[in-house]
Amino acid sequence: MFFYRIDLGSTMTTFETTGSNVLHMQKDLFIPGNILYSEPRSLKTTDGGSNRLIVGEPGHFGYSEGVGINAYFKWIASFVQLNRTLLVVVDETNHCLRLVDRVTSETTRLLGTCTSSGFTNGTNAKFNLPTSLVFDVKTSKQLLLLDRNNRALRAINMTVWSVKTLFVFNTSTTWLRSVVQQENGNLFISCESGILGYDYETQAVSLIAGSPDQSGFRDGSLLDARFNAPREILILSTTKLLLVDVVDHRLRLLDIGWDRTFSICTGINLNQNGNSSNCGVAFPRSLLALENVIYIGGQRTIRSVQGKSKTNAWSKFSLHCGGGGGYH
Repeated sequence: MFFYRIDLGSTMTTFETTGSNVLHMQKDLFIPGNILYSEPRSLKTTDGGSNRLIVGEPGHFGYSEGVGINAYFKWIASFVQLNRTLLVVVDETNHCLRLVDRVTSETTRLLGTCTSSGFTNGTNAKFNLPTSLVFDVKTSKQLLLLDRNNRALRAINMTVWSVKTLFVFNTSTTWLRSVVQQENGNLFISCESGILGYDYETQAVSLIAGSPDQSGFRDGSLLDARFNAPREILILSTTKLLLVDVVDHRLRLLDIGWDRTFSICTGINLNQNGNSSNCGVAFPRSLLALENVIYIGGQRTIRSVQGKSKTNAWSKFSLHCGGGGGYH
């Protein structure tokens, strides 16, 4: 396993200028060397010099299955690549999961009743704003899905494409946003103003950082820290997490071993080159670590900063950095 660290002296630069907010990114399995990413209404691929539309019509908000620009989406919150040519897209505001064929650029409905919300298990499952989808590292042929408005963690059997509910969070938990899984199966989940931990075996839920219902901005100890709409989480090591904090326009580093949070970038709504203390990231929403580079997807841009990797260890480093509902 590779653990990542940020080279805080490196300059954050623009990797790609995009047409809209970058909601999710992955290494492109279909085009080697490219990054596959979603904007609200389209799926694109980029080599860092230019981008190409795969499916979706950026200017059209709606629902329609089709080929290329004739397929309409509302909010592509997440996706997973099943293999080199087939991927599952989470169309959050249409309440469904959809297949995309990279060879034909054709889309088809997979699970959920597109345009209609609900809470049903089985092969005729219904979702209410599904948001984040990952492969389950502990159970073969299974995906894990956050169902935001149902406050539920759902499991998807990929053999028969059937859905079951693993856990329903209590009503004090604000909207679930993004999920990432550790090698031991345990999950880190971002909600509207905090980070939750979920034990895969016991189903115990704990508050890792922030608050379940009090937003704001503050660094310090994990539970004293405050966040404004955290989204995707990147596991840097067994005790360190990096996440994006949308409304605060910052990256937040969580050191669980030290019980501290640290902020990276200025917090100004501006995309600006610079090191950890003077860089700018406007509305960051997504993260990707790839070949020792960390990519940050934000408002009409993908930013990049050099990272360093260590195998099965975390090298000590010095930190030279400063201290609402309704947002997707």
